[in-house]
Amino acid sequence: MSIYNLNALFKPKRIAIVHHPKDRDLSEVLFKNLILRNFKGTVYPISPDGESFFGIEPYPNLLAVPKEIDLCILAGGVEHWLEEVENCKRKGVKALLLIYPDFNFRVPNATALLQKIRLLTRKYGIRTLGPNSLGFIVPSLNLNASLFDGEIPQGHIGFISDSSTMAIGLLDWAIEKRFGFSAFISLGEKVDVDLPDAIDYLGYDPSTRAILIHLENIESGRKFLRSVRGFARSKPMIVTKSKSSTEYLSKCTSILDGIAIEDLIYSSAFKRAGMVEVSTIEDLFYLAEGLEKLSRPKGPRLALVSNSGGLTDIALKSLKKYRLTLPNLSQELRTELSTKISNWLESLDNPIKLLSDSPPSAYKNLLESLLKSGDFDAIIILLSPTHRLKVFELAMSIVSAWKASPIKKPIFIVPFGAKKVEEAKTYLLEQGLAVFDTPEQAIKTFYYLYQYEHNIDLLFETPSNILEDFIPDKERGQRIIFQALKKGRTYLNLSEGFELLKAYGIPVPKHRMARNEEELLAVAEELGYPLSLCLNETPYLTYGPQMVETKHQSIYTEKSLLREARELWDYAKKVGLDKSLLIFPYTAEQTYELLLGSKKDPVFGAVIVFGIGGKEVKLGYDQAIGLPPLNQTLARRLLEETIIYHHLKLEGYPIEELESLMVKFSMLIVDFPEIANVVINPLLLTRQGVLVQYLKVDLEEVAIYEDIKPTSLFCPSHLSICPYPSYFSFHERLKDGTEVFIRPVKPEDEPLLKELFYKLSEKSTELRFNQPGRKITREELIRFCHIDYDQEMTLIALVKNSNGKSEIIGAGHLIKSYEDTAELAFEVRDDYQGKGLGKTLMQKLLQWATLCGYKTLWMEIRKDNLAMLRLAKAFGFEVSSSEEDMVYVQKNLSEELPQLLA
Repeated sequence: MSIYNLNALFKPKRIAIVHHPKDRDLSEVLFKNLILRNFKGTVYPISPDGESFFGIEPYPNLLAVPKEIDLCILAGGVEHWLEEVENCKRKGVKALLLIYPDFNFRVPNATALLQKIRLLTRKYGIRTLGPNSLGFIVPSLNLNASLFDGEIPQGHIGFISDSSTMAIGLLDWAIEKRFGFSAFISLGEKVDVDLPDAIDYLGYDPSTRAILIHLENIESGRKFLRSVRGFARSKPMIVTKSKSSTEYLSKCTSILDGIAIEDLIYSSAFKRAGMVEVSTIEDLFYLAEGLEKLSRPKGPRLALVSNSGGLTDIALKSLKKYRLTLPNLSQELRTELSTKISNWLESLDNPIKLLSDSPPSAYKNLLESLLKSGDFDAIIILLSPTHRLKVFELAMSIVSAWKASPIKKPIFIVPFGAKKVEEAKTYLLEQGLAVFDTPEQAIKTFYYLYQYEHNIDLLFETPSNILEDFIPDKERGQRIIFQALKKGRTYLNLSEGFELLKAYGIPVPKHRMARNEEELLAVAEELGYPLSLCLNETPYLTYGPQMVETKHQSIYTEKSLLREARELWDYAKKVGLDKSLLIFPYTAEQTYELLLGSKKDPVFGAVIVFGIGGKEVKLGYDQAIGLPPLNQTLARRLLEETIIYHHLKLEGYPIEELESLMVKFSMLIVDFPEIANVVINPLLLTRQGVLVQYLKVDLEEVAIYEDIKPTSLFCPSHLSICPYPSYFSFHERLKDGTEVFIRPVKPEDEPLLKELFYKLSEKSTELRFNQPGRKITREELIRFCHIDYDQEMTLIALVKNSNGKSEIIGAGHLIKSYEDTAELAFEVRDDYQGKGLGKTLMQKLLQWATLCGYKTLWMEIRKDNLAMLRLAKAFGFEVSSSEEDMVYVQKNLSEELPQLLA
């Protein structure tokens, strides 16, 4: 349901609290929190037995309340909840909050009751939070609909928590740190409102600048990633996850199960979505304080100021831990500081060491110079109290320099100590500066803030088009998989696995089959020694102790070949396997053994695993996990997370071959939901390239479509991120006969799209951006090219130029602006205007918008852009408002899905 009716839940004007005598303590706390905190709306107490609330006479039931109710709170009285839900429906209540601690342990048949409530509330469209929820708090409305009785300051950070009991301690800690929230939401059992719903709500909330999340689990990986990816560029999201249990270790059926464990898969999903993951609750809130009070560092250049050698040493160790280095001071800055504070400098370098009793004026002069210097992106100040140092006056000098500076670089202040620095800490916090207890906390917070910006930049880096002309043979792959399934097999034998990889351009060895000694020797003569030999059929093997019995390599003589073959035939007979042997050349040159695989996670679907291979894979110390689909940039980021990748790069191995193989492997995983598990081990890397030596493919039966022609948005169920929608591509002919190819944009198209904007005339640019001479920004190119296809779309129209190269002559954009509302925008190159391209792009985008479930589309058009105004009118857009130079037009989409493909 996303944010449907969530304003009624989190911004209600009228609230009813249903009280039951046996759970009186719950309803009393809620009533006091609402009334005593001066909630700006109206609260109606309801008590079936007529028991008063603090002298206020209650209504006998919900239906007796004379006014409409936005939110109903059921505090206890669980046995009456189903009846109260029906009353909510009759009353027209839009939202429901269920409060009952330890619900699963205290309520008989709790799961069955939850399911009944879920069905009823969804049927009636009542948004429901809880049970097992602490409630929620919106400080700007003085709205505390929770069991927490503290007063939370107003701020700009949204906080979402899975745990209700731990949330109490976190809120208490936040009050002590004078840390404010835009909203606090405790999810509980998530009978309706879940984490993605809460993220969407806070994402659209203008008072929320960043979102903190403490989670225990996720039900739908796709829904979660869709919500996070929609806001990660504009609102930092910091997450910490409770660690999963280790029970899975006893249930591993594949080597990948022991590598791609739950916590690592979650971490890879967080990274792919652009989130910052922290390991502790303490980190969560220190980083939140940094986001609330500090601008984000533009880079990693840090100035370290200290009056204590001991604190400096601790800070330097922490910097080393996070691979951060301190840049040198420029000669200009050295000269300036020598002039200003030379009497108080112990060391004029970075770290900048001041004498232990340096006066406040020295800190003020130093800070003024550092703030205006271009040498640094952030400043950390370590202060240790001494018998001469006036810490409070020093704090005042820091605040004075900070407020006077027009440049607000982030400053991390560490007044080290307790009683002696308490007054200074309080003052700094009151003035809105970020204060930390230890050097480690300050440096870690700086690192996380910098990493957020850095990771976003890397995530949206323009990938190289390394497979521009590559088209996999999907039909061949389908035949291989479907034939195996039709035979009742849930695995591919080795030769079938090799053929499947070949269909996707993944190098496999030249191989032959043999069922007897005569065929074996003939193959050996053809291929030449040395050879590798293995059983073609190993249905239950991924990689384990049986490998020794089913695979032999480095065979150099006919005698050895026959001996090894007989051993394998004996083993096959013993365990009841087909006796066919697969023979292929043994790679004798220096190689590295790598692992590449994929498995299905119950939350995030297919994941890709890469790392060290061979027998060392069982140690599980150097592997990385990513979510398909991958492009060149994402493949490189996945590889870079491993130690072996950096070693191979240093040694000059063909890294580009690995990147290309990763992208092809991702295509394979995306195309076939029937692949349950695949392990390529070893994947050999030589100076010449990559080669698969052995693999195992497990299958599972899924719905098989002989001919997929979607009439709705098609995103494979085994993926949490929708792949590139190649099916939404069209060959069209313009009015003058020009043939154009229209398809969804790819991140690799960013340079071509940039070129389109630069080729627009000054007049076209002014009509498009309402600003003459305006150039497209990198942020806008990212927004147009790095598309979450199940929410937005950019369609590009391509033609071949005289050199046979593709160029973009027009583009149309569907840009999400609210949950069910999106904006349309278009660009057509001047020499192709008036030829019907805008009309074609409009038709296709309207189809896609309907598939995405949008109900309203709008455009902002200049009044002198007559062609665009005519196009909008022709497609049923109506004027909704206008300003001096602009007209705003709007169209309500039909609920009837269009036929996408003829």
